[in-house]
Amino acid sequence: SMMSAVSFTASAANNSKMLMVSGNHLVYVDDPETTVRLTGVNVPGGEWTGTPGVEKLDRSVTWAIDKWNANLIRLPVSINGWTGNYSYVYDGGKGYRNYIDSVISIASEKGAYVILDLHHYTSFNKEDYITFWKEAAAKYANNPTVLFGILNEPHSTTWEVWRNGDGASVYGHQYVVEMIRDLGAKNIIVAGGLDY
Repeated sequence: SMMSAVSFTASAANNSKMLMVSGNHLVYVDDPETTVRLTGVNVPGGEWTGTPGVEKLDRSVTWAIDKWNANLIRLPVSINGWTGNYSYVYDGGKGYRNYIDSVISIASEKGAYVILDLHHYTSFNKEDYITFWKEAAAKYANNPTVLFGILNEPHSTTWEVWRNGDGASVYGHQYVVEMIRDLGAKNIIVAGGLDY
């Protein structure tokens, strides 16, 4: 596959500064007096393919940052890509995860940010979603470039179930937030509200 040649370079420069929430805005951790405004684009492709290199996400991200002055990329990711659950990809998701790393690395080098968007719907009704955040939060914990978009477009549920789960088969957003924090990740968490 085209992705197998792409690998993440851990030594790549990370020029993004760590962000934190202050009241109703974002600031730099090392400069809490400076309000940060993130403006950017959604770069689709990673949510529907096990080979995002074919979608040329790296080129789209580079263009958005360099030509459109975006400082934020919303990067949709798929459980199926992350785990390698595609019949035409046989590497257990390694190439997919490496490609996501390479896209995050591009943003890091350019001092931009990426919302890692778990691009699934409804609610945390699958154990795979929890496993994804255990892995992704540990992998990207305290990486200044990465914000966690914990679930795309929650819908068809109540506020109570959205927040706390149903005590049976659906996890609540609160559980996921606490799990991420318990892993030591202080990254900003983006939690979409009800009804898309």
